[in-house]
Amino acid sequence: LSMPESIEHYTIVLDKAKAYHKGLKDNTIPRQHSYSLTYANKGVKEAEKNLALAIKLWATDNEYNNLISK
Repeated sequence: LSMPESIEHYTIVLDKAKAYHKGLKDNTIPRQHSYSLTYANKGVKEAEKNLALAIKLWATDNEYNNLISK
């Protein structure tokens, strides 16, 4: 979170976390154990939180509007 590039980084992290969570949820990715889905959901929430903080810290007005509209 200490650099402006963290917005791009956490956008990628969030996309990967959402894809992994979706794969576990629809059983295209096999679950390693019974808490896999819970941990994946936690990962999505944490990535969303980190992205929101990075946006608050580093986004310009145009970037902020573009990211919020997604």
